Parts: sequence; structure tokens; C-alpha cells
Amino acid sequence: MKFEVKGHTALVCESQPTTAGFLKSFDDLYPEIKSKNIIISLLDFQSLDLFFFDRLLQISKVHQKAKRSFVIVSLKSIPDSIAEDLICVPTHKEAYDLIEMEEMQRDLGF
Repeated sequence: MKFEVKGHTALVCESQPTTAGFLKSFDDLYPEIKSKNIIISLLDFQSLDLFFFDRLLQISKVHQKAKRSFVIVSLKSIPDSIAEDLICVPTHKEAYDLIEMEEMQRDLGF
């Protein structure tokens, strides 16, 4: 797993894109980046299943309770049952822009 920190944001990418491997690696990495906004890049993944998205949703909820952003970058669609609760955008640029807007909202008390 590769990650890069820019300011208050960590971009997480998987070099071996399997969902099981990603979740294991991410669980190990999370304590190191939990104080950052997180962007998860899933652009290299061939297939994504409901269990994987459900686990990301659980992580996202915990992370957002701590007043941090959690954004997924993927061109694949998220299952309808959880699409409303996960933030997903098609590019890294959009993810960074979204986090910037969310930080401004938090600074203003929204």
C-alpha cells in the first residue's frame, strides 16, 4: 500500500489491488493517518463487492465523527444501498476540492 500526505490530507493507493489485501493493509495504516482527511483511490481495482464498500462505509462513519473527510475515488459505481452514505468522486482533483470545501464548512461551524 502506498500513501502520500499533503498538508491535512492522506491519499491512499493500493499497489496490489485486491479488496481483501487492501482492507488488511488499510487497517494497519489507519492509526498513522487517522488524524488526516483521507482519500482512498480505487482507480486500479478491477472488481469491487458490497462487503468491501460496507467495510469502507464503517470506516468512513468513524472517521467523519472525528470531523475528518473520507472520500473515495473510483470510476465504478457504488451499490445503491450505501451510495448515499459514501462520498465518491471520479478524480483525485475532485476529491481534494471536496475536502477543501468540507474544511471550510467545518471552519465556519456547519
